[in-house]
Amino acid sequence: MGAAAVPATFPAEIVQRICEIIYLDSVPLCSLRLLDPPNVPSAAFDGQSALSLIDETQQVLFQLCLVNREITERRFVTSERLMTLIRAATGLVAFGSSPTMDSALSLEVLEALLIRDGESSRPMRMRDVSMERGAHVVHNALQSLDFCGCVSPKFVDAMAAFVRKHIEHDTSQYAMYDVLEEDEGSHTTSEDDDDERRGRSRHWTPHARRKSPPRHISRARRRTFPSIQRLGLTCVSMDRSILSPFVLSFPNLTHLDLSQTRVDAATLHSLGQSSVRLESVSLSRCRSLASESLVDFLVHSPTTAGLQELALQGTLLFPTPVSPDDMLTILTYAPCLRRGTLRYLDLGGCPLTDEALEAMAPQQALLDFGLSAIPALTLRGVCTFLQRAAPNVQVLDLTHSATASGPMHAVRLYHELLGPCTQPPTSVSIAEQLAKLGIRKDTTPTPWQPPSNLRVVGLSQAVLTTVQGGVGSWKTIYGAGRRGWVVDTAAGPSPEAYDIPEPDDVEDERGRPRLARAVHRSTSVVESRR
Repeated sequence: MGAAAVPATFPAEIVQRICEIIYLDSVPLCSLRLLDPPNVPSAAFDGQSALSLIDETQQVLFQLCLVNREITERRFVTSERLMTLIRAATGLVAFGSSPTMDSALSLEVLEALLIRDGESSRPMRMRDVSMERGAHVVHNALQSLDFCGCVSPKFVDAMAAFVRKHIEHDTSQYAMYDVLEEDEGSHTTSEDDDDERRGRSRHWTPHARRKSPPRHISRARRRTFPSIQRLGLTCVSMDRSILSPFVLSFPNLTHLDLSQTRVDAATLHSLGQSSVRLESVSLSRCRSLASESLVDFLVHSPTTAGLQELALQGTLLFPTPVSPDDMLTILTYAPCLRRGTLRYLDLGGCPLTDEALEAMAPQQALLDFGLSAIPALTLRGVCTFLQRAAPNVQVLDLTHSATASGPMHAVRLYHELLGPCTQPPTSVSIAEQLAKLGIRKDTTPTPWQPPSNLRVVGLSQAVLTTVQGGVGSWKTIYGAGRRGWVVDTAAGPSPEAYDIPEPDDVEDERGRPRLARAVHRSTSVVESRR
């Protein structure tokens, strides 16, 4: 390889490695050495042993690792590279970011993602003659947008600039007809004069005075993005003046995540009065919310009437800002809870008691239930609720809960919750005993079914240490971050699983027929969403 053919920007290590590869390509296979321990037969066809060149190979690999030290000084994800990627992805329907790249989300990137909005290109026309050539170029509309964890000041500034430019002060030209010339020069501010002038304009005829030609004036309007259905803004530290208009600019949202944001009562009120019909909403750890605003949003607003997923999680230090009375109102009168259509519900940190759980309507569709950071609950109260109202719950979170009557440990956990919900009773009826002994052959014992499908229980670290050896088939399993669960490892598919379909004639809030959904009562272990 000649020196003139090598670009000046190539590091010397790359040039050396290219030369080595070219040289090794011409060497017969039998003379190669592999990365095996000394005196171990190699994979060569002559079976010769691989005499150790491991140290030299490691040194070469170490030198190759130093080739990309230009990369350590420069960011890999930049605004320019994102712009190139977005423009090339004509079929882009979902975009997700991460905290490691949020500084690359500039105003231009936001405009490239949202302003396109999936509209097809219109054919050119000249004197009513179409200049279209070929098929329309159609860009699929972006349907999902995820900014969770983006807290960079550059991203926040870009978001503020986007809202000010395209949402708050967006203008469009429209034609105004039948504008009187004398009205153009009139500067009267009296309300009576304005009413008189408007009334006279309605009865003005072309014979009385010639109409002025149509003119275009600018009028402020709010830009919307109807293609977006999923929006994730977890931990995004935008000011309320920016967050509220941005969220309200998506009229067709079905999934909204506002957890750990500065969303306030005014934003919830505006969202509840909009045409949005949500299927999933997360308001976890939102400290700026008020108790009354949550009641109004969940009880009186049609926006949340068809929810299938709801998260109001708080912590022990910062519980959910809802009073006990308002919490009881939500549990009793919220349409999503009265209908029993929720599949995921997280009420961690809410002021719940055993009596409040008893007031809830049956939740046959509920699969994942979060009750963390609620010391006032008892294990017996939770067990009674699962057996009575939510037998299909498979994942239950009890981290830092049920400690009012004493510390939780393995014995209490099994005898007050796991055993009654999943294990057969120790005593059987006399008829079953006679049938097993063969005395009453005319009686066929029915197979026992557990009163609930509970399979995964989330617990705190202190409780998990008491269940290290496991309780029966329940074993402790740890995940990332040392978070742990107690899992029924003997759970399997149930041959007696059944469905609970909805009526076919049910319509959603927009008047469209809703597809029948089925709730599968299965004993298989499902992965927790949180």
